[in-house]
Amino acid sequence: MDFDNQGLASYEIIGTPAEEMYDQITAMAAEICQCPVGLIVFLEKERQWFKSVYGFSLKETPIEYSICKRFQEKEMDQMIINDLKNSDHFSQHPARLEYGIQFYAGFPLRAENGQVIGSCCVLDFKPNKLTEFQIRNLQLLTQQVMQLLAQHKAYKRLEREKEELKSWQKIVHQSAELSKIGGIYIDFKNQKVVLGEHTKRLFNLHDSYSLSYDEYLNQKFDLIDNPLGHLLKKIRQFDPDTPTPSNSCILKLEAFEKVFQINYAINQSKLICTFLDISENKNLEDKILSYKVMMEEVELQREIGAWEVDTQTNQLNWTENTYKIYGIPPNTPLDLDYVKSFYSNISFSSMERDFNDCISKRQAYNSIYQFKSHDKKKKWVRVTARPLIQGGEVRKVIGSIQDITKDYQLKEELTKNINLLKEKNNFLTNLANNNSFFIYKMNQEGRITFVNEYYKRTFQNANELRIGEKINDEVLIGESKLEAIKVAQAAFRNKGEIYRVKLIQKNNKGKELTCQWDFSVYEGKNEDELLCIGYDISELEAKTKQLLQTSKLTSFFNGKLIEFNNLVSHNFRSHVASIKGLFSLIELSKSNEEKFEFLNLAKGSLETLDETLFNLNSITDLNLPNETEVDPINLNFFFLQIIKNSFPFLLTKDHRFRFEVAEDLIILNFPEYLKIIVIQILSFGFKSRPENEPYWLSIKAYQKDTDFIHIDISNNSKQAFKMEEQEFAHFRDDKWKISSAQNLMKFLGGRLTINNDGANSITFKLSLPNGN
Repeated sequence: MDFDNQGLASYEIIGTPAEEMYDQITAMAAEICQCPVGLIVFLEKERQWFKSVYGFSLKETPIEYSICKRFQEKEMDQMIINDLKNSDHFSQHPARLEYGIQFYAGFPLRAENGQVIGSCCVLDFKPNKLTEFQIRNLQLLTQQVMQLLAQHKAYKRLEREKEELKSWQKIVHQSAELSKIGGIYIDFKNQKVVLGEHTKRLFNLHDSYSLSYDEYLNQKFDLIDNPLGHLLKKIRQFDPDTPTPSNSCILKLEAFEKVFQINYAINQSKLICTFLDISENKNLEDKILSYKVMMEEVELQREIGAWEVDTQTNQLNWTENTYKIYGIPPNTPLDLDYVKSFYSNISFSSMERDFNDCISKRQAYNSIYQFKSHDKKKKWVRVTARPLIQGGEVRKVIGSIQDITKDYQLKEELTKNINLLKEKNNFLTNLANNNSFFIYKMNQEGRITFVNEYYKRTFQNANELRIGEKINDEVLIGESKLEAIKVAQAAFRNKGEIYRVKLIQKNNKGKELTCQWDFSVYEGKNEDELLCIGYDISELEAKTKQLLQTSKLTSFFNGKLIEFNNLVSHNFRSHVASIKGLFSLIELSKSNEEKFEFLNLAKGSLETLDETLFNLNSITDLNLPNETEVDPINLNFFFLQIIKNSFPFLLTKDHRFRFEVAEDLIILNFPEYLKIIVIQILSFGFKSRPENEPYWLSIKAYQKDTDFIHIDISNNSKQAFKMEEQEFAHFRDDKWKISSAQNLMKFLGGRLTINNDGANSITFKLSLPNGN
């Protein structure tokens, strides 16, 4: 059998420490099956490893001692061996011979690809036999193990995604420090001018510098010796009456040796403009251009080889410099095949095409070719040629050859650097305008020194957020305000350290967002500044909350399973004991009338036992809902569907049904869990009805406030209750129905109470949170 560990490895469970939820399952399995040992086993190639052990001292064994590996060898859904000694396959198994294992019962654990990765099992040191009830519960516990494994796998995936987010956050944080962009915002409607914080530093202006709308409009600003003055004059030329959603231009300021790229959007109400200093890029381009001119001049002064070809005899003649370029001794015999050996097929074909065109079309050419010299050095040469015509025919082709290898390589390097610089500028520009991260900076007084557009669009009105004003902490909810202040103070005390905090905030639309922020203080030009970078993790928080909710529900039903087991065990023993005693009395009785009376009593006990079995079947067939999402529930439609599908006889004339639920009454809650609660209450009420009276049922729903919905379910039950008794201990055989409903209500954050008017009438009062 080939071993494939892929399915087990995908869960990342091997080597993890002991966990209470797994240990509870093994303990429960051993208790239910009345076995001393309970195990959760995972199968590797060389060993079997125990995630949870109850009643056994070992944590792992070699794979040869594994009984569970039989699941991998033979396809089966369960394996129960009452006595290993009587088994052909396991009679000589090391687990029996060395550890004394005599009994085994287990169910396989399967990965998503169907591969058996382990088992949930119980062991005994003596022969044993399980009942159907014990087998069924062992299977349910195995399913719970698979649910825990799925949750563990999902949690590991979330951890990896979180680490990836941390890496990206670090990259964005470092890149943002390299971005140098200034900007100006002009509000024509409210006559306001806002200079970006970086604009002041870009043009060496004091942080307190400000520009009024009148100064901008009439060009009365005192910035003659500052490039910003010239930029403002350029911007003043943009016409608000000609709306432009997006445009750009280049402004060269030779007096300041500066070049700016201006990007702007304008309409009749506002102008948004950014400046990007591209002087370094422009200087580099100018250097390339000047180098090109210089290189052309050098070409004219350098030594150039000459050559000629006699088209009648194909004889080649080279000057000494041409031999030197090819790296061969002067006067070496030449022919076309020898020259061709220096070139690649593609390069020689290009040169041959130019040469033939020169002859056939009688035109000169100037081309660049690549070849390898005699000493195997890669070279680039510029070749010029022109035809010599005599008697109407091309007699010779003469030309020059020049080694331009160094110049060509330098041009390639410069072109590569320009492309890299352009990519860098594009990256930084995109970073400044990103729509993934909230970025702002503030000084120790809490005044804003920089804020990106994404933050303003999400949390602030752009017209209300100005550089130099204090950050608006009204977007923080509850304790997040104090937490943000605490972390900011710690960052100012420890410069350079990064402090991470999770804050609850309210966006422009009033929606609550969970954001993760990194706070760090850096030395600014004039004062220390707090850099804050954050991003929305609301969706990740929701997934984590759902995972914890699923885990809580699993633990809840583990406890209910133990309660149910104890209740059913007690009921079965009492019914069986009654039947057994009645049949003993029948054997001792000599009167046929007494025997007939005892038989009737035994028949009643059997009917009660049958009813208990029916209830047992109901609870074991109860499937938990797969979906745990909060959804809107129309209570009018919800209750009528339950009555129609599960209790249709209540709509007949033999019973009375009163329904007071508004058609538009809607609640946000878990529909599947609420359905289980209502069915349990209605089932209990109908079973407890008076035997010789018509059954009546009343359902009423109403809302007193926005946080809770109240539901009253009343019926004429024969049970009697006291107002102060809320433990439901007097419900006897049907205790599990009301107890289950009460615990589910607690899980949903609600409450179930009982009112009794003392006249064979019971009201179940449900208070449900509306979406909380």
